[in-house]
Amino acid sequence: MRRAIVLVGHGGVPKDCPHELVRKLKQLEAQRRAAGKPMS
Repeated sequence: MRRAIVLVGHGGVPKDCPHELVRKLKQLEAQRRAAGKPMS
């Protein structure tokens, strides 16, 4: 029998996530959008 786990997120950033990491992730997302690239 195979088993699987499905993880579902609400898209919010955890409150204890370092602000520098959030800033970097948002910067990368902005660069991706500006380049017209799809999500990876």
